[in-house]
Amino acid sequence: MILQMREIIKMCQGIFDRLSKLVFRNVLTIVDALSCDPVPFGGNHAIILSRSGRYQATTGLTYDYMNERFHKWGEWQLRSSTDLLLEFATILAVGGRCFFADQPYPAGDLEPEVYRRLRPAYDFVRQREPFVRDAVMTPEVAILASGPSQLFGPIGSGLNASRTMYGPVGNQQNAARTDRVEGAHLAMVELGVNCLIYDEPTLRENLSEQKAVVIPEQCLLEDATIHALTDFVERGGSLLVTGRSGWWDERYRRRQTPLFDELAGIRTTGNLASPIHYVRTRKGLGFEDDVPDMPIQCWGTATQVEPVDAVTLADLFGPLDAVWRDGVQDADHWQHHTVMGACPPGVKAVAPAITVRRLGEGRVMYMAVDPFASYRHDGHHLARLLIKAMMEVVLPAADRLVSADKPTHVEIATQRQGERLVVHLLNFFAQKRTALLVHNEEITPVFNITLRIKSPEAPRKIMQQPEGIEIEHRYADGVITIAAPRLDIHTMIVIE
Repeated sequence: MILQMREIIKMCQGIFDRLSKLVFRNVLTIVDALSCDPVPFGGNHAIILSRSGRYQATTGLTYDYMNERFHKWGEWQLRSSTDLLLEFATILAVGGRCFFADQPYPAGDLEPEVYRRLRPAYDFVRQREPFVRDAVMTPEVAILASGPSQLFGPIGSGLNASRTMYGPVGNQQNAARTDRVEGAHLAMVELGVNCLIYDEPTLRENLSEQKAVVIPEQCLLEDATIHALTDFVERGGSLLVTGRSGWWDERYRRRQTPLFDELAGIRTTGNLASPIHYVRTRKGLGFEDDVPDMPIQCWGTATQVEPVDAVTLADLFGPLDAVWRDGVQDADHWQHHTVMGACPPGVKAVAPAITVRRLGEGRVMYMAVDPFASYRHDGHHLARLLIKAMMEVVLPAADRLVSADKPTHVEIATQRQGERLVVHLLNFFAQKRTALLVHNEEITPVFNITLRIKSPEAPRKIMQQPEGIEIEHRYADGVITIAAPRLDIHTMIVIE
């Protein structure tokens, strides 16, 4: 009877898989545009719009976003003009279309003052339309957001969902499984790395367009994705993989051996028991000098690996031995040293933290504990410096389409419009607030941004748009260097 039930279950799973693929294909055939309300309950509108746009740009569909009169549905207020302009600018910079969302009064009438104040925002969009119409986002660095990994599998903070008491990462009420991708997007934007976000099938179809791929602990992955990434690296691509990526297949079945082991040149021997670890880089092995020579805290489950055909760039430290009651390293014997569960680092390295392997023409970097979920929740500058150093090994700034000297709060997005390259510069700096809602009423201008754009030939003309100002530049060794003009909310550097 048990064997019969197993056969029935297997048959049902097969039918479900075939129906799912059929329905998904039909949905893609029917849907020809995406219309989104990404922020119905408040929050940081600009960063959500940036992240959503950098994903929807990879779908091949037209997409637009609501720019809302209010901070969240269920109110009849009006946000500042700066808020509206900043969000319209972000939508345009990541390839979206803009439309306005209002909520009438119960009798169906609208507030005229809202539309008088909205006119300058649409004038702002109209001035920029000639430089975004028919433009497409430029691929370079792909962040992989596996669909199953966003919904199922282990969260970021520990071995299972019951570990949320240990620190901020993976809180079930706060981005339990999407926090790795959210943190990767935030870090790349702040570092000025030109990135887009892909699901698995779309990434496989577009790997030839990428210089590097970042996999922020995507625990559930298809075999086809990992095999495609192997070919990608051998042909010269760079890959950054963190944590337990690929430990399970797309149906949440544990693989006997993580498929990234062979690709990364490592051997995984298991998980480490602590929910917090520290990373300390080894100097002189390719990392930047501005990574402090000290243990850098990183919340989350860590894997224990051994290098087989890889070089160790950083070491992994667990917590102080005294954190384990009676010397037993498991969840039941964990002792907090602070209210949030942190504790001092131990004195002995327990495993490699970061390894790198050259394979064919490319390279694979592996980090045994994911830094992106920690960065999403904590935003700590030490984590950002570590990620910056890792990206400099994975894809050096000199090899990127665009690199910049800029403040972290300035976002860069690049688009192709026919023969033009359009580099969007976005300024963002929220006011201090004690509540969830993010407000922007005043934005301080930014000066002295330096842009470096790789180009096989000297440009004919570079303009600041929509201001219509010609920009001086220098061209040498295949690189255009520009001292960008004053940035208020948004401007575009158009290179022809």
